[in-house]
Amino acid sequence: MAHHHKVLLILALVLSLAITACTTTGPAATPSSTPPLDDTIVVDRVEVVILESFPVQVQAIVHGTLPDACAFVEKAEQARRDDIFEVTLTAAWQANARCAPERTPFEHTVSLDVMGLPAGTYVVEVHGVRGTFALSTPNIPLEPATIAGHVWHDLCAVTGGEGGVPSSPSEGCIPETGGGYRANGLMEQGEPGIEGVLVSLGQGECPSAGLQSALTDADGEYAFPDLDAGTYCVSVDPLQEPNTSVSVPGGWTAPDDQGGITVALDSGDQRTDVDLGWDYQFLPADALTEFEGRLVQAIAERDPTRMAQLMGEAFVIAAWRSEGETYSPQEAVAQLIERHLGGSASPAFYWERDPTMLLEGADPYALFGPDVHIVGVLLVTGWGNEGRNEALLFIAQLSDGGYVWHGILTAFGGFAPQPPAINWHREGGIAGFCDDLGLYANGNVYARSCRTGPLHNSVHARLTGDRLAQLESWVNSLGSFEVERSTGAVADAMTVRLTFQGTGTGEASQEEVQAMFDLASAVFAELWHAR
Repeated sequence: MAHHHKVLLILALVLSLAITACTTTGPAATPSSTPPLDDTIVVDRVEVVILESFPVQVQAIVHGTLPDACAFVEKAEQARRDDIFEVTLTAAWQANARCAPERTPFEHTVSLDVMGLPAGTYVVEVHGVRGTFALSTPNIPLEPATIAGHVWHDLCAVTGGEGGVPSSPSEGCIPETGGGYRANGLMEQGEPGIEGVLVSLGQGECPSAGLQSALTDADGEYAFPDLDAGTYCVSVDPLQEPNTSVSVPGGWTAPDDQGGITVALDSGDQRTDVDLGWDYQFLPADALTEFEGRLVQAIAERDPTRMAQLMGEAFVIAAWRSEGETYSPQEAVAQLIERHLGGSASPAFYWERDPTMLLEGADPYALFGPDVHIVGVLLVTGWGNEGRNEALLFIAQLSDGGYVWHGILTAFGGFAPQPPAINWHREGGIAGFCDDLGLYANGNVYARSCRTGPLHNSVHARLTGDRLAQLESWVNSLGSFEVERSTGAVADAMTVRLTFQGTGTGEASQEEVQAMFDLASAVFAELWHAR
């Protein structure tokens, strides 16, 4: 019995050892800090993306697995062979990190060097896996282009042409087909730029505007930089402010009479010769403005030397409605200092006042006869030793194009002009009329277009015969009134207003009112078409 139990105990021990040997698996796997023996980067697919830009940018987005969780893509090298981009990825491992040894997915973006590629289809190969992309146009960057130039005063001054004196054009003038002269359209040495002109840039051929705008600088220069290749229109609208104040009246001479240039640009073009020439109708505006400024400063500072230097060989001093006297510059300055610029005189100067209205319809540019070419008239208030008078300063242009201060007309107590007996104003219509006419009781007639400025686009004349007699009869017998008439549809309506100043007491009949309208309309048409 004892022997049997011993055998059983030995058998149980053997079975126990056998069972233990069958179930033992050894120690568990632990993270490693060293690269595995298999350090291969496996690429599953390559996705190629073209970004929305120009020049275009292309990215290869690589998907695959790395040897373990500690691995990362350290660098990507690319080389292009014809139309194939070969990309090689290199892995590295985080230092002193313990990572699971399983293969780990990754995504890595590679920016391809596609600048300057011609159009075509290209292959991107990363570790044997391919993707493709196509360029429809060459991927060549466009260099910015520029349009620049000048707006310049195309000089042409004409003296004479009135009272039997033959016209004498200056250099730079050419004859016009219908008579008269205009500037030659060539930018020549000494011709100045025009400051403050608004130049417009439009897309496409002329007429076109609205893309950009630029103001000319003191030299008349403008520029539109950083432009794409294409066709553009450079133009100036003289009826748009500030251009109207700067340039009108006058007309374009270069490159033609339209004031617009179509410019075709290629990539990187630098067009700096897009110039526009403007011919002022009556004066070299910039030179006259500069002369007026010097004259105002000399008078304001009571500088006798500079005042005498600005005068011509003979200077006229006159009182309104009186005969004038002629002096040498030295004598004239002495008269002005003693009688007009002493005491409480505090002159203020005005360029935009219309002297015609002050002179009751008389032409301020013809007061000194046909041999004197008056081109500028300034109104001065605060004149006289007590500062109560007004004066008109007259600037003349010489045959060589220069300017002189020719004379002065003084009104003691100020100009107190009588209004026109008939003041006629027309505005509107499909043609955009804006016209004024003044018929004075003394027979003076003054007509102008209010679209283009009061001074240098006016016409003066005198009523005679039956017309003057009829006007005098109306003034003596009828009282004052104003009538306004409108005609046409809303889109092209025209308004005509007539203001009558009479000294009588009678009421004008419908026939008399119509006769006044007819007279004013007829006189304006005759004067304006004959100018």
